[in-house]
Amino acid sequence: MYSNSLLQHFNGTHHAGSLSNASAEAHLGSKHEGRLLHLSIRVQNHQIAQARYKVYGCPATIATAEYVATWLEQKPLTKAQQMTSNEIIKDLQLPPHKHYCALLAEDAIKQVVMNYEVCNDKLSTNL
Repeated sequence: MYSNSLLQHFNGTHHAGSLSNASAEAHLGSKHEGRLLHLSIRVQNHQIAQARYKVYGCPATIATAEYVATWLEQKPLTKAQQMTSNEIIKDLQLPPHKHYCALLAEDAIKQVVMNYEVCNDKLSTNL
């Protein structure tokens, strides 16, 4: 049985989809593993203005993706990097056998921010 918080995020997938002109993207997991997360962000003034996701997986994976996208919006990049899987586990009350969903989400956050920083650094050095 899932928590009310997890079910609310599973049923309220307001951030599902893709971003045109995303500032950065991250792709983690695989369908073969049973879970896939594609996270996109749009950054303005070092703050995440929008976050969207495409996900394949169980209800806990879908809810975790929605939770993360909601949480990321309006956060500075430095704050986004501080999100941990333990916070996600606690806030969504993920059962122990679903902790991998939070680990996938944490990795996606770190990867998308790193991808943004690498791309942004390349752009500034080419100017």
